[in-house]
Amino acid sequence: MGKLRSLTADEIVAQMFYANKLCRHEGLPTISNVVFMGMGEPADNAQNVARAAKVLTTRKFFSLAANKVTISTVAPTPECFMEFAQSPCVLAWSVHAVRDDLRKKLVPTTKYSMVELRQGLIDALLTRPLNARTC
Repeated sequence: MGKLRSLTADEIVAQMFYANKLCRHEGLPTISNVVFMGMGEPADNAQNVARAAKVLTTRKFFSLAANKVTISTVAPTPECFMEFAQSPCVLAWSVHAVRDDLRKKLVPTTKYSMVELRQGLIDALLTRPLNARTC
């Protein structure tokens, strides 16, 4: 089927709202962490994912701690990490393999080497305040 469209930040946050409502209704534990991965590449929808992360960590809304929100990207470009550098979240890189040849087989869309992508992640992390780098 392929990608039809990206969710808006409001649609992402609405999913969390309804999931919390379902947990309350069914007597399930409250949602304590969120991971953006597996339902499309977060870097392809960076602006909306970053906005949703901000809402999820805002005290008057969902009040999740920044270390309980993870944005995991396959890193289509070294610069994609910078899109999330200031987001209140843990930034994760879905490496798949440490060797470039094997990673290219597992992630055929990759166009950059592990060294280039790693430097993009390092550059993004270095722009964060010291206390945010350890989340």
